[in-house]
Amino acid sequence: MEKRRRRRSQLEDIPNLYHDIQSRLPVEEAARTSVLSKSWLHAWYTIPIIRFPLTPATLVDKEEDKEKVKPMEELVDRTLIRYLRDNIPIEIVDLTIDMTNQELASLAEKWIRLMATKGSTLKQLSLRICISSDYSVTLPAEILSSGRNLTDLEISCSSSIGLQMMNPFSMTSHPVIINCVCLRRLQLKNVHISEEVLDDIFSICRLLVRVDLSCCSGFRRVKVQNLHRLNQFRINSAGKRNPVVLEINDVPNIRLFTLEGNTLLPSMDSLGSLTPLWLGGMIVDDAFLHIIKSKFPFLESLTLDMKLSKLESFDITHVLR
Repeated sequence: MEKRRRRRSQLEDIPNLYHDIQSRLPVEEAARTSVLSKSWLHAWYTIPIIRFPLTPATLVDKEEDKEKVKPMEELVDRTLIRYLRDNIPIEIVDLTIDMTNQELASLAEKWIRLMATKGSTLKQLSLRICISSDYSVTLPAEILSSGRNLTDLEISCSSSIGLQMMNPFSMTSHPVIINCVCLRRLQLKNVHISEEVLDDIFSICRLLVRVDLSCCSGFRRVKVQNLHRLNQFRINSAGKRNPVVLEINDVPNIRLFTLEGNTLLPSMDSLGSLTPLWLGGMIVDDAFLHIIKSKFPFLESLTLDMKLSKLESFDITHVLR
């Protein structure tokens, strides 16, 4: 009887082993494992990781072959519908969208809403959008209210033709219940997010370890407090007319702090444990030099991208180790 239990347990672990192997391979190579056997095919068909890092047409060389490749939106749409229909768990989503029309923008919102229905299993969401015209996407509120096991959220927007970025991706500004209490990493680039939603994330997601806010809009103040696990914080407010007011309190374990662009230097009293410090757009004067020397006893490296220096020279080597 004991042998039977062990054998049954080993057989149950085999699909997980297949999934683990496939997850470590590039998408193309992982897909090829499906021809090895029915077991490998079933594993590929039910892998809890959805990755579309490239438009399928970019994976072939010949122009005549590209015409035979199914449009990316069709592949993504059919895949997500199949996962929902067959009740297949989704743990990781890694999706790159080359947005060429508003229809595709609407599809992207639909896909994210479908992913949100898997909030009980979804752990990582990485969404990268390349905008080639004046289109916009709004993140459905469900991704924040249903993602109670979400640990990593990355949303990044870029332009494929050098357009002036106007934060085409928006995180809902409507009142929403945030249940992603397991969130550890938040990375937003060229995203419009309201100050209210940002405050709610920082006040509810107490397990945050890393935060990256790059060229985002929708807020004038960033309030970070009582995040005892926060280790890295980066903010780049380049391009903002009005400066961003940064308030940081009670973050005892922060080790890396990076500030760029039009962001007001916060009180440094709560940043005394910093070891590396990166500051951009700074005006270096006697007052600034005094802060650096007196507030950072554990500083190991300092990088300054100076906007203006009112000092001919300065020496702070005695505070570095």
